Amino acid sequence: MIDMTEEQAREAIQVYREYFSVTGLYENIPYNGIEGLLHDLQKAGKTLLVATSKPTVFAARILEHFRLLPYFHGVYGSELDGTRVEKADVIQYALEQERITARSRCVMVGDRDYDVLGAHRNGLEAIGVTYGYGSREELIQAGAEAVAEDV
Repeated sequence: MIDMTEEQAREAIQVYREYFSVTGLYENIPYNGIEGLLHDLQKAGKTLLVATSKPTVFAARILEHFRLLPYFHGVYGSELDGTRVEKADVIQYALEQERITARSRCVMVGDRDYDVLGAHRNGLEAIGVTYGYGSREELIQAGAEAVAEDV
């Protein structure tokens, strides 16, 4: 934990966002095989949505930069003003905006426990993936219905 005032914390967030919005959002690479998977899912008639804790504006720019945006019907995330920072809230918002009521036909795919927990809070099953940041144990403990080791 870093000891700083609320004002210093706000300043740190501002500096981080300035860096991230110009450089940081491009300092990653898509997982091997992910574009093929997205293509196959789209071709199979699946509706793909992004539900991320990242600010929506950054998530959309990242997907566009890596030419993955066309695979997604919608991109939903947090807002820069602090709205929807919890994964469960992002998932709920995406479901509401897309008018999805048949939740038993949906699945959340994520790499952390809060993805699984957020899915469950919204009546969705979850597939955990270990090629992201979380571990198999974290995903299983959170209650993922399945865990995938690779794309």
